[in-house]
Amino acid sequence: MSKYLFSFRIEMFLNLDLYEDLFREFVILGVETPEIVSGFILSGRESVGGMKMFMKKIENIHFWNKLFYDSNRLQCPYYFVELRWDNDVKISTSLKDSNMEKVIQLGLNSVKRIEIDIKDPLPGEVVNLLLKNPNFTEIEIYHCDLSTIKILMESRKFDRVFIERSIFLNLNNTLIDTKELELYYVSLEDILKAGFIKMNSLILYSNEEVNDSLVAVDISPNLKSLERFELIMRDGDVFHNPQKILKFLGFLNTKLVNLKLLILDFNEFRPDLVYINEERSFNMSPNSFKNYVDYEEKLTIYNGQIKVKLNHYFDFRMISNSKEAVEDYLENLKKELRNFEYSYWIEGNDTFFNFKKSSQVKENFELNILVGLNHWLG
Repeated sequence: MSKYLFSFRIEMFLNLDLYEDLFREFVILGVETPEIVSGFILSGRESVGGMKMFMKKIENIHFWNKLFYDSNRLQCPYYFVELRWDNDVKISTSLKDSNMEKVIQLGLNSVKRIEIDIKDPLPGEVVNLLLKNPNFTEIEIYHCDLSTIKILMESRKFDRVFIERSIFLNLNNTLIDTKELELYYVSLEDILKAGFIKMNSLILYSNEEVNDSLVAVDISPNLKSLERFELIMRDGDVFHNPQKILKFLGFLNTKLVNLKLLILDFNEFRPDLVYINEERSFNMSPNSFKNYVDYEEKLTIYNGQIKVKLNHYFDFRMISNSKEAVEDYLENLKKELRNFEYSYWIEGNDTFFNFKKSSQVKENFELNILVGLNHWLG
């Protein structure tokens, strides 16, 4: 008897797997005709089971809206939703589409990450389903009303939160409790003083110089829980004075007592290397590169407890119609950067040249320097 029962169960599981695969195909077809999805759901119990299995694998839901005018010329928000799975499977539909209502509800019950790009409040039924979903632990906010943000944010501790700068600056009365917070172009001083943030990890994209005024900042007690900090800086000329970096490291060691790992990504886009035909040379000599990369010794006085990983990238564009001039320049540059690992690759008419060096400045201080040159030969 047990043998037949086991066989029945295997067959049932295979049927559910089959229905799950079928529902996936109907979702893809439903991008243009949502009625197909609705018809599949109504076709029987097995199809509902397959739908539920597939919906549990949903990765994220993206909300956005447009404004339309009713018959009285009044603006009416029209909500859209995009449900996304792995392997680029996704479907976009109106939030009020009756053919997709069951699918959207199951998605809100299961989804881990949501993205909000809506200026108006999210509908109450959407918020309620998210609040009841224990899997909902990641959120990205591009546009959203503050009342909705407060309800969602204060409902739990998140695994990951991303907030657009303009919204973050208006969240004084909303507690953010997350394992990881990601921000773009928010002042580090504003973050360190913010009393409404509790986080274990911070990822900050910045175009600010490391400022001496940070030393005088009173850090919020909530920031004492910060264990990992990744600072990505673009377009800055950060190493004209490495003492500023050492002072910054000293400040973090003193103020953030639980910080264990600091990752600094500095990206510098340098002026073009232009070949001057009359002078038969580029406007910057290969031996000038030492002025950019020769600072390791200045960092050896670091004596903090925080583990530091410093990644310093230089990008140069080479402007020359002469392939031979570029090759000669690179041969001389190899001699100047003889301790660097050299590599190159070609993509279409572009050739990319890399010089990379990794070193251990101290036991808890890793330095990685990458000099990248790009030459386009049309």
